[in-house]
This record gives sequence, structure tokens and C-alpha cells, in this order.
Amino acid sequence: RLCLMAQYDLVIKNASVNDSDKVVDISISRGKIQNIKKSIDTGGKKNIDVAGSFVSPGFVDCHTHLDRVYAACGDRKPKSGPGEMNQDGFVDYLNIAFDEYHKNVSMVEIEENAIKDIQRAAANGTTYIRSHVAVDHPTTTENIRALLRAKNRTIGLVDLQLVPMSSKGILNNASTEKKLREAIEIALEEDQSGDSVLLGGADPASRNNNIERTLDTWFDIATDYDIDIDVHIQDGGLLGEYTIRRLIEKIEKHGY
Repeated sequence: RLCLMAQYDLVIKNASVNDSDKVVDISISRGKIQNIKKSIDTGGKKNIDVAGSFVSPGFVDCHTHLDRVYAACGDRKPKSGPGEMNQDGFVDYLNIAFDEYHKNVSMVEIEENAIKDIQRAAANGTTYIRSHVAVDHPTTTENIRALLRAKNRTIGLVDLQLVPMSSKGILNNASTEKKLREAIEIALEEDQSGDSVLLGGADPASRNNNIERTLDTWFDIATDYDIDIDVHIQDGGLLGEYTIRRLIEKIEKHGY
């Protein structure tokens, strides 16, 4: 009697992919799709019959702030600043509001809120999340520790990258770069490959008042730890355009 061994980690049967009138089988091994065929006879270690349901790769949330989720709930309102403000004024208001939030929130609450948001994302099809984590609120590097605990508790649910950043500007406080490096080192203790740790930052012009020095500091840190960069460039107009052009030139110079 012929005994067919499981060839794949997972086989999804009768899936609708891009043609609602046809169904296919999908085989997956080592986290990668191996085949999409009308029929796959060899079974998997796990087999799921989705009976015509639509199947797609997991969605990607490439920018979120899990250390701030649900911060606008409860009594801390309004969600936006009082009156009319320009971009700088609004960002200043948000930083003040988040400072106030982080003075009173517990690390357990940040961890639990992050897990709740991760679970909600996964329930809606997101399997990859990149979250920025601010180090210049009163909680400093405790934010990264809380999100690392949340990450460990949701292993198998989503892939989570963490991006330590200064939301107020890395040049505006002598201790900020030290905190940022400490946060990176804490995260790299969990992932020594560096694949799930990046360097973040905000606006070399309006947040730091020195485009060249900010960009150079970012790349000095990133190259020291051999990690990638994902930064906020929110300045508009010619200032934002110039900042992006200088960033691209630095990327090419450093081989990123």
C-alpha cells in the first residue's frame, strides 16, 4: 500500500485567490508558498479546507506606534489640539499630550494595550507589523521593554519589528542619543540578527533644526549596530523635498 508522506508544512484546500469562480490548493513550507495548483494530492503536516473562502498573504502594517495605542481613550481629550495650529504646533501639542499620558500610564497597561491592538490587527488579516517606539517620553526605555514583552506573548500571531526613535528630535537633549542606543541594545538582546530592529527618528529640520547633523547622527548609530533606518520626514514643501534629497544621498553614501 502506498503511503504518502506529508511533503509540506501546510496545505490549504479549495481556496479562492483571484478568480471567484475557481478554487485552488496552496502548499506552504518554511513560511513560503510553494505551489498554487488546481489540486495538490500530497498532504501537509497541517491541512485546512477553506471551502471557497478568499485567501491572501497576510496584510502588512508598516507604520504604527504600539506604545501609544489607546492613549486617546478615556478622559484625555480632545484628540487634537485646541484651536488652529500649524504642523509644528500640532506636533508640539501631541508630544506634550503623550508626555502627560506616559507620566501616568503603567508599563503593564502599555504591554496589554499593545497586545490588544496586535490581536485586533491579526483578526483583520495583518500578520506583519512595524512599530515605532519613542524613547524621549518620561517612560524612556521602559517602552521598548513593554513592547518586547508584548512581542514575546504574540509570537506566532504576527511578525513584529520595533523601531526605537526620538519623537522630539535627537539633537534637542544631550541624553537622547544615549537613550536611543540603550533601547536599540535592549531590542537586539532579543534579536541579535537585527532583522526586527530598526532605527527611527523625526524631521531633521523642524524637530532638530540641523538637517546634516541629524542625518549624520542617524547613520552613525545605524552603522554602529548594523541595522536599517525607518524615519519620519513630515516637513512639507521645499524643506521636506530638500530633506528627502539629502537623506537619499546619505543612503547612497552609506550603501543602505
